[in-house]
Amino acid sequence: MKNIKTGVNDEIINLSKHIDNINKLHKYSQYEYNWNLNGAEPFSKKLINTAWEKINGLEKQPNIFPTACGCIQFEYSGDNGNYLEFEIYEDRIEMFKIINKTEFEETLSISEDLNEIVTEFNQNGTNTINSIKGE
Repeated sequence: MKNIKTGVNDEIINLSKHIDNINKLHKYSQYEYNWNLNGAEPFSKKLINTAWEKINGLEKQPNIFPTACGCIQFEYSGDNGNYLEFEIYEDRIEMFKIINKTEFEETLSISEDLNEIVTEFNQNGTNTINSIKGE
């Protein structure tokens, strides 16, 4: 059983991560052409809004990163080597995961509830999501 103090600390850390992710999305929305010094295009308002909606809907916050391929990447990594990644595009979500050293890829609808996938990932074996470290 989880002790109450640990549960409260986890909630505070997750809330802090949520605020950090919103701030990162705001920063990404300000990127201009060539933001990565390699010709990357700026992110559209639609993409930033889509990523914002997904971040606000997640119970467990991921690490997030801008990508040069025009998406925002959400990432979770487990203590046991498992890995879960969502690439958020304007019109779809590309999911990549490694569970017990087996790779899976799937294209998801933009309306997909990511919480179910993250919860399943978190409950797979002895996995504990490590989304505190990040950019």
